[in-house]
Amino acid sequence: MLLFFGDVLEHLRNPWQILRDTKEILTEDGYVVASIPNIAHGAIRLALLQGEFEYTEFGILDNTHLRFFTRKTVEDLLENSGYLLKNLESTKLPFLANNNLVPQININNFDSEMIDRMQQDENIDTLQFVVRAVPCTVEERLADKQNNQSHNQNLRPVYDYQLSATFWLNYYFNDIDFCLKLISHGFRNVYLPHVVLYHYESKSRGYEDTPVKKARFAQEINYMRQKWSQICDRDPCYNPNLTKNHEDYRLKI
Repeated sequence: MLLFFGDVLEHLRNPWQILRDTKEILTEDGYVVASIPNIAHGAIRLALLQGEFEYTEFGILDNTHLRFFTRKTVEDLLENSGYLLKNLESTKLPFLANNNLVPQININNFDSEMIDRMQQDENIDTLQFVVRAVPCTVEERLADKQNNQSHNQNLRPVYDYQLSATFWLNYYFNDIDFCLKLISHGFRNVYLPHVVLYHYESKSRGYEDTPVKKARFAQEINYMRQKWSQICDRDPCYNPNLTKNHEDYRLKI
């Protein structure tokens, strides 16, 4: 069993407890895959040097994030929740890139020697960490550290599905697009009834009531219809005899 936390843990008040609870439903060969933003990205560091820490609609400083992690604290999160880290990979975004997922930085405001030293840090351009971890006991963790073994399973085939959506679907349908991509590649989306999450739709970006917002909404709808036309026309999880024009599951007449 694979349980995937795609940009989820940083939104939770107590991600440690959620991971501990998850252990209870994992099968013997089950494992967790999680993607977690890197608060130590170079653009964040340089912004802090200028006294700036401005929340945004999305990206590393998403205004719905409750927790922030570095590589070290990602490892601590897993260990303190009773997991053994098997793989750690990363998605990259150059820290001086012109991208709205990180603060915009003017390199001319900083000493070139300092920039050169920062570029020597292997995580300076890490946008997100992608980890695979398995439940373990303290004894198993100690044994693993002594043996220093890893399984080298490549997480890229899983996470790249979400990454491709992240840069295109920035507002509305990235979660749906991601779940459909997982299904198309042979994975399953597992519903956890004991986990309660609150998503205040449009809380951060407001209502779609301006020409710009309406245009981007229409653009993303068009993408979903083109990309997933078969599922949009015939949702396998929705009875074809029910209406699509209302939300009360009335019969289609």
